[in-house]
Amino acid sequence: MVWASAVRAAGILGCVSWKGVQSREAIVTAAIIDSFCKRKLGDLAKASLKLALGRYQESPFTAADMAELRSEWFKLLPDQEKAKEVTVGQPFLLHALAQSLRLMGDPGTEVIDGAGTSTFVEGVHLGHLQPLGTTPQIYRPRVKEPCYDETDWALCMNNYFRGSEEEAERTLEAHFVRKNLRAE
Repeated sequence: MVWASAVRAAGILGCVSWKGVQSREAIVTAAIIDSFCKRKLGDLAKASLKLALGRYQESPFTAADMAELRSEWFKLLPDQEKAKEVTVGQPFLLHALAQSLRLMGDPGTEVIDGAGTSTFVEGVHLGHLQPLGTTPQIYRPRVKEPCYDETDWALCMNNYFRGSEEEAERTLEAHFVRKNLRAE
């Protein structure tokens, strides 16, 4: 895994905006990541090129470096102790992620660690051990009633032939004769 910890940290904590408004928390978090990367890597352009060219065989950040970055991140969060918890079976700090996203104004954080039985912290049901349920934290319940157009129905018969069948037959035959004469 080349640089996985840095990519995860930058991807998860990147400067995010919802509804066109960038939150103060997003800007502060991005500044923490930027200063951390500049301290540890020096020239970010050079480090980015090395990463793109596959020159990093392992993460340039040690476990102590990542612990330092996480401690700076946790200082921004309301519940620092819960933010440190790593859920069993998950490689991510889901509580920290949810707290950060809530501070930034993300409307979909309830699916991460909110109340409910199918959250990322509790485990999202995939349908093979128990029935796949809805995710009310994200999707509103469906309404079963049909929604019809409220306008009055207007009968439109402009494209139908009005007259006798013999007249329709003569008209169609004349049309096809003209069309075939043009094609030849």
